[in-house]
Amino acid sequence: MNPPAPESRPRILVVDDDARTRRLFKETFKKAGWEVEEAVNGSEALIRARQVRFDLITLDLVMPGFSGQDVHYLLSRNIGYGERESHGQPRRVPPILIVSAQFDTVPMEMLYGEGVVGVVGKPVDLNLLVSLVRQHLEQRPTPPQLSAQAASPAPVA
Repeated sequence: MNPPAPESRPRILVVDDDARTRRLFKETFKKAGWEVEEAVNGSEALIRARQVRFDLITLDLVMPGFSGQDVHYLLSRNIGYGERESHGQPRRVPPILIVSAQFDTVPMEMLYGEGVVGVVGKPVDLNLLVSLVRQHLEQRPTPPQLSAQAASPAPVA
């Protein structure tokens, strides 16, 4: 089976201040056939999320500067993220999978907040992580498509 074309592959943003974790996730996700970008901290994650539409974000909680909780808050409030898509709909918050060694301290408002689809503790079981990511990517909405009829010019009488 051939992997999907790059433009149709799901895009994942891996946000973690630990380079080994980012590299491990990137290699694992690429083997699964997904496009992967990295952010080394919360500030970079917010910038990347404004530039690219991601299908899922893995988000560490404890990072210098903006924490994972800060990133979630800002994304879920559409702060700097509220640009309109070409079809006029507001950008949605991508599914966020929290990945943290301190998963037992995740605030309840974040667990039930917009976009959060799960929490995975570190050290990470990569099979579980890939399974959770795949589950949420399979549920991703597809952008509206123009039908061939709508895209064709009307005949001139």
